[in-house]
Amino acid sequence: MQTQKVTPESFADAVRDIITEYGDDVGKSVKEDVKETGKKCVELVHQNIDTAGIGGRKYRKSFKDTTTKDTAWITTVEVHSPKHYRLTHLLEFGHVVKVKGKVVGAARAYPHLANAEREAEEQLEKKIAISIRG
Repeated sequence: MQTQKVTPESFADAVRDIITEYGDDVGKSVKEDVKETGKKCVELVHQNIDTAGIGGRKYRKSFKDTTTKDTAWITTVEVHSPKHYRLTHLLEFGHVVKVKGKVVGAARAYPHLANAEREAEEQLEKKIAISIRG
């Protein structure tokens, strides 16, 4: 921690400068945390795909993290499969099987995204708490 001498007249400016510097540092750390967590979430999805028994390397490799918004105050990372988004929904939630309009069965769900999302959220919360504490 750095000390500095201030006069009563410059006290408000000194406090404002310290708070601004702290906010900038925390903001940068949180942005990095969000981006790192996006990459970690992709790894978790890959692990969950393997664990769930979903075959297909193309499907597994199609997941990626994309920074969808990156401003001074907001950073948003989306984990998705741009090539297989329809398949992703069907595998995650299951679906009914129809033949000529008649329901003949159901395909079971292979949950592989929800758990990764939940774990990534928990990790991000912990990382942000650490970043705020300094």
